[in-house]
Amino acid sequence: MTRRTSLVLRLVGATALAACGDTYVDLSAPISSDSAQVGIDAGVGIGTVGGVRAPCPADRPRENSTCALGDLCEYGPSADMACNATMVCASVGTTGAWEARLPEGCHDVCPANADVASLDGKPCALDADGSAVTDADEAVCNTSDGICACTTGPDRASAHPRRWVCVRPNSVCPRQRPPIGQRCDGALWCNYGSCAFKRGMVVECKDGVWAQGGATCH
Repeated sequence: MTRRTSLVLRLVGATALAACGDTYVDLSAPISSDSAQVGIDAGVGIGTVGGVRAPCPADRPRENSTCALGDLCEYGPSADMACNATMVCASVGTTGAWEARLPEGCHDVCPANADVASLDGKPCALDADGSAVTDADEAVCNTSDGICACTTGPDRASAHPRRWVCVRPNSVCPRQRPPIGQRCDGALWCNYGSCAFKRGMVVECKDGVWAQGGATCH
């Protein structure tokens, strides 16, 4: 069975942004085992400078400051993109301006000081706050040596009772998934659960920038 994982961020929606503990800079002023490396689709949403993708600002840019159209920058420590701040460079007249995307569907149930061995295969739950939870909901968490998801499986065909499913990235990759759009070194393909759970992701280090890709699952 083939499954292609992708995450499409719409250029419409809320412009409010939840606090993520990062700083602002006004740019307008001056898991059970090593995952195999896989092929990558074209990167998502990174702007270019002279034909080469440019890394995102190290600090989260201020809304409405100028930017390069198409840029997508992720800020926050979570392995789950739904829990991090995301900035998108949207068209405003003939220029681009940063817009914030509000984190959506984030479940903050990540245990502290966990590793893959302590979580993998253990039962888990998402409804500690009393909110309604569906089989499509997941929480993706960093651990000391990989990432784990509280999940019912990657898709309906592979559904299972909710439990922690963990992966360790290839040994040349960062232990935790790097934020999309941030600077990187080398040429890397890193799988962070793209075939193991719904919010898993493959990221590629190309031209010095981390970009999101897709994986073919067998």
